[in-house]
Amino acid sequence: MLLVLSGALIAKKDREMTLFFQVKSSYWRLRAEETRVLAESMTTNLHAYGVLLRIADEYERLADMADRENARNAPVQALPETS
Repeated sequence: MLLVLSGALIAKKDREMTLFFQVKSSYWRLRAEETRVLAESMTTNLHAYGVLLRIADEYERLADMADRENARNAPVQALPETS
C-alpha cells in the first residue's frame, strides 16, 4: 500500500512539474534579461549585483528545462510511408 501511495505522489509531482514547464522558455529568458538589467544598476552594491546575476542564471536554467520538457512532450509527426 505504501508503494502505491508513493507512486501516486511521484506521478502527481511529475504532472505538476510538466504543467510548470509548459510555460514557454521565452518567459524565463525574459525574466533573466530583466534581472540582468536590474543587476547593472547595482554597481555600488557588489553583493546584490552577484545575487541578481545568479538569479538570472537560474532563470536561464529554468528556460533550458522548459525547452527540454516541451520538446519531450511535443507531438511526434509520423514519417511518410515508402513503398
